[in-house]
Amino acid sequence: MLADPPTTLYGLGSTRLLIDLEELHPGVAIVGARRASAYGRDVAYQFGRDLAAAGMTIVSGMALGVDGAAHRGALSVRGRTIAVLAGGPDRPYPPSHRRLYEQLISDGAVISERPPGARARR
Repeated sequence: MLADPPTTLYGLGSTRLLIDLEELHPGVAIVGARRASAYGRDVAYQFGRDLAAAGMTIVSGMALGVDGAAHRGALSVRGRTIAVLAGGPDRPYPPSHRRLYEQLISDGAVISERPPGARARR
């Protein structure tokens, strides 16, 4: 449990993923370097794929490098995956991940504690 949880979550995609998280499908966070090596991205992809295939929900930040690779791995096996964004859920960040963002909305979920329209911040 978070010491200071957000009062509101905004999102797009499947709300069922959040409802089922933990109760029916345990989640695992896969996060790492944005400037990951090819090896690091490959390992993150494999972890995302294998853990999602085993029934885990992959949670990551959709960032460049490890995060995006983990989501792609989960999506490759039609697994459950949730992206937690630093900006509003309607603002894909980084912009180069728009295709991944669209896949996540279609086959997973994108959430944020920031309201729609909010820019990403560190």
